[in-house]
Amino acid sequence: MNHVIEDLGRLRTRTATDQTVPDDVVRRDLARGRAALTRRRARRAVTGLGATAAAAVLTVSVISAGSTSDPRPRGGSGVDLVAYTGAQLPGFTVAKVPEGFVLQGANEYSLDIARPDDHSSLDDYQGKLVVMLQSRDATGTPTGTHVEISGRPGTISTYDPTAKQLFYSDGTHDIVVQAPTGLGLSDAELVEFASGVTVTTEAVAGVG
Repeated sequence: MNHVIEDLGRLRTRTATDQTVPDDVVRRDLARGRAALTRRRARRAVTGLGATAAAAVLTVSVISAGSTSDPRPRGGSGVDLVAYTGAQLPGFTVAKVPEGFVLQGANEYSLDIARPDDHSSLDDYQGKLVVMLQSRDATGTPTGTHVEISGRPGTISTYDPTAKQLFYSDGTHDIVVQAPTGLGLSDAELVEFASGVTVTTEAVAGVG
């Protein structure tokens, strides 16, 4: 991306035999290039949150929760949260889940909540509600909507348009909850879900 911006900047230095490019065209091209570079860096800042689990199991994983055209999420206004009464998994326990979803699986780094027919890898977060600890080498929280979880401050970020990420602390752990946009959970429902999350001694914050 940087070399594209540099090339655009050299448009004004073409030889006399080249076609002249108006100044306003050059300025617009440079602005589009810089905007694209900014969006790319912002996306990397968000997607880097999911690299912890991938590094631990030596596989490639992407935090992206999938496009809003993902056929798995239901249409309309999304799904409702319902009380969870099944067996809990090591790492994180939950009080509620989206209706029709199950605890697909967990490792020490994350808990994946998915539809019963989703048999994808636990490192694949597409279409899933995911709970994890924030990376130990994370440098701050992305900007977003300020919320409150059980009396503690949190932030809902939408840097990645395919998913919402809720960043908050339970007083001991820095937690990240990610919900695909296509699931249709509102900010209030995401907070409601997070309020029922408990971190157990098996949970580990990754690095990277």
